Amino acid sequence: MMKWKLLILGVLLMPKMVFSEPKVLDRIAAVVNHNIILDSDVGSIIRSVKIQAQKSGKNLPHINILYSQVLEKLIIDRILLQKAEESGIYVNNEQLEEAILSIAKNNRLNITQLHNYVEQQGLNYAAYREQVRQDMIIGAFSNSEVRRRLSIPPQEVDSLATQISLQQRSRVNFNLTSIFLPLPVNSTQEQLSNQKKIIQQLIQNITNGVDLNKIYTLKFNTLQPIQRIDMGWKRIQELPSLFSQSLVLSHKGDIIGPINSGTGCYILKVNDIRGDNNQALVTELYADHILLKPSVMMSNTEAKKKLLYVSMHVNNKRSFNKIGKKFAKEFGSSCDINDLGWISVEKFDLEYRDMLKNLTIGQISQPVHSIFGWHVMRILDIRIIDKSYDMQKEKAYRLLFNRKFYQEMKNWMQDERNSAYVKIST
Repeated sequence: MMKWKLLILGVLLMPKMVFSEPKVLDRIAAVVNHNIILDSDVGSIIRSVKIQAQKSGKNLPHINILYSQVLEKLIIDRILLQKAEESGIYVNNEQLEEAILSIAKNNRLNITQLHNYVEQQGLNYAAYREQVRQDMIIGAFSNSEVRRRLSIPPQEVDSLATQISLQQRSRVNFNLTSIFLPLPVNSTQEQLSNQKKIIQQLIQNITNGVDLNKIYTLKFNTLQPIQRIDMGWKRIQELPSLFSQSLVLSHKGDIIGPINSGTGCYILKVNDIRGDNNQALVTELYADHILLKPSVMMSNTEAKKKLLYVSMHVNNKRSFNKIGKKFAKEFGSSCDINDLGWISVEKFDLEYRDMLKNLTIGQISQPVHSIFGWHVMRILDIRIIDKSYDMQKEKAYRLLFNRKFYQEMKNWMQDERNSAYVKIST
């Protein structure tokens, strides 16, 4: 009995530090589906944020708000990372090193300097590498999922492209002549139908080169005389919106119409344009071609050599088609022979573009290379067209895509957050 009491007394008299309140080394901040986020995960990011804020002189919100923001970001990342891994998205070490090298170059650092910079931010470099890997996986998965949800109607692209073109052509001057066919008040359906036919005939005559000064000599069964107006030089903003919209894609010599209004129908002739510095002139070829794709059975050098023979020894359509069929039979899927239709010289490697631009109709090209393989072409026609509006459409699409992408990204992330099991520790 005495021994037991002495034992209790001895325990009670042991140093206080042994019986002080146990320290919590780490705790669970949140449970996310089948995963957990530790308090130390949140603390590590907060420390890094504080170091960066101190260096840049930025003020941070109250620690409780900052903690909640960081935790929410980690929750979203953990949800998306789980989903990405389930879908099979993976970033190997080679891809990771490539990405880190790119980050270093973009910040004008070498890898050693990047390593030091990361540590200066209070981060462990190994943990930083894994964070980059996770960001790459989440980024690839997010882009794929959001793009699938995103829809951009062609009408929106056209509308924005037109606005961009109008803005870019605001300083352009147009020399115009208009032809106006008035409509009688309270026109009947028969009169409207007759006017439509006359307008089409007028456009055809003007397109065929009829002198606009002699437009009155053309005999049309019209109730009111055709009016010809020399509009002179006008900037696009000086014209009625009815005209300006139609002039967005116009070039010198174009005949535009019919342009319908409440009082009649207009035809515009673009006599000249000045101050248009935004043209994107592209040479396009209409051609037959023979394509050889390098493969296990045929090296890149061999493909080029065979087509070099064609360009040197074939000089007409018949022999070009004959050797094309011979190659197709000999090389199977490694050979393609068809009518290319209209194709831009920009589709071919840079070193061959000047040569292609100097070809003449009927000529057979030297071998040229593209991403598909080696080509030799028989030129059927050549044209130079203005691709500026196509460029505006691409720009409009990118603007709309970026504008909608980030909003759709927020919506998608919120949907994923709502559908996940998340329990935040209190």
